Amino acid sequence: AGKALIIGGGIAGLGAAATLTGMGVGVTLVEKAPFWGGARRPMVEVFPNDASAAGLVQEMLSKLDGVRLCLGQEVSRLEGSAGNFRVGLGEEIEEVQAILVATGF
Repeated sequence: AGKALIIGGGIAGLGAAATLTGMGVGVTLVEKAPFWGGARRPMVEVFPNDASAAGLVQEMLSKLDGVRLCLGQEVSRLEGSAGNFRVGLGEEIEEVQAILVATGF
């Protein structure tokens, strides 16, 4: 079913990784910060039910079986076109068919 790279380890990126993995797509998730959760990480509670933000992030991470998690890394290089990308992650090259940018605000 191919491979996808998701840039951004916040709520949107974590959710997209879970959805794509559930569809049989191989996923690499990259977050440049030293933690998962993006802008939601510093929040204590999240809408609508005042759930723990940290707990939500941990729950989402626990559902990412088979996802390659790259924390504290950035995309260093990008080549190719739709359906055939070569992406640099540090010194490593990853070949993917799709790139999803979920960097938030």
